[in-house]
Amino acid sequence: MTIVVDTVTVWNRDMLRFFRRPSRIVTSLVTPLVWMGMFGYGMKYGFARPDGTSPLQFGNYASYLDFTAPGIIAMGMLFTSIFSGMSIIFDRQFGFLKEILVAPVRRISFVFGKSLGGMSTALIQGVTLLVIATLAFDLRFTTGLGFVAGFLLCIGVMAMIGVSIVNLGVAIAAKTESHEVFFLISQFLVMPMFFLSGALYPTKTLPGWFQIVIAFNPMRYGVDALRWAIKGTSELSIFVDVGALLLFTLGTSVMAARFFERS
Repeated sequence: MTIVVDTVTVWNRDMLRFFRRPSRIVTSLVTPLVWMGMFGYGMKYGFARPDGTSPLQFGNYASYLDFTAPGIIAMGMLFTSIFSGMSIIFDRQFGFLKEILVAPVRRISFVFGKSLGGMSTALIQGVTLLVIATLAFDLRFTTGLGFVAGFLLCIGVMAMIGVSIVNLGVAIAAKTESHEVFFLISQFLVMPMFFLSGALYPTKTLPGWFQIVIAFNPMRYGVDALRWAIKGTSELSIFVDVGALLLFTLGTSVMAARFFERS
């Protein structure tokens, strides 16, 4: 029970910091919405045929927006989650982390609390983007599960993405001393993870050696699972996607716990 109470306390602190800064909520939504409009509508109408139809339609997707929207939602969660780990560096610089480390609580409680806090803020962003895409960008759930089941599956997938990426950020922050180094390392990891996730283009038509590289990208399975939950079609089986996300979540959780215990 002590671990649970300590974890909830750290989680509550992160949530209070999040809701007390409305500008953070707004700015976290602007970039994904710009990408959604730029790549969704921009590619649809910018490359339209003379008859008005768009050549950028993949498989059973009605428009390029239908194809890219799940990937853009995952992108927003990716950036929000990875930078949630940066708060550990600021806590270290301002002395809050020292108070946590000398308190009679287990360090694993702090890791769990940061993980849940970062996941919660990323999940709020992801659900908000999904609702906006449905209402403003005409994104429709066409999966055979129905809207409610598909929406709940999206929440589960986004929760796994949030926890795994936040833990990755915590592991990086535990080994770095400045936010400049953290930013460089996270950018080195985040950009390839996004562009090799299949968010903007199909991956099954790429060369074999390239697909081998993409197979080791956990975001590929997150985007594919979101696409299946929303549109009912994907490149991989939903069970493969969920299994890969669970393994990645477990791996980053263990890594974050060990790195922080040794820091």
